[in-house]
Amino acid sequence: MRGFTLLEILVAMAILALAVPVMLGNVSQDIALAGEGKFLLTASLLAQEKMTELTTGTPPGTGSQQGDFGDGYAGYSWRLDVREVELPGERTRGVALHRLDLRVESRHGRGLPYSLRRYLLAGRGE
Repeated sequence: MRGFTLLEILVAMAILALAVPVMLGNVSQDIALAGEGKFLLTASLLAQEKMTELTTGTPPGTGSQQGDFGDGYAGYSWRLDVREVELPGERTRGVALHRLDLRVESRHGRGLPYSLRRYLLAGRGE
């Protein structure tokens, strides 16, 4: 009856000692990527919804606004910055181009915020 030698057991233990931390590191990275993917999906949907809400009807004036998404999306907040963009040329008189930058953040996220930019063309009230 033949069993494993001490050398074979030590080699097997060394292989496990090297492989297990690598596998656990991959699992940890997968969990982090899944969390970031969830944030990006949720933030992009919230940003599209908020941008549609803000630009339906009367466009927002220049300046900044901020808020949150309520109890349904606790921890998510938004900030809108609106600036007028100068248009060159004589033919653009009476027309205003506004740049809207919407930023969605999560206090739970460790990554970068999600940003959405939209341009609105409107008549200038003179």
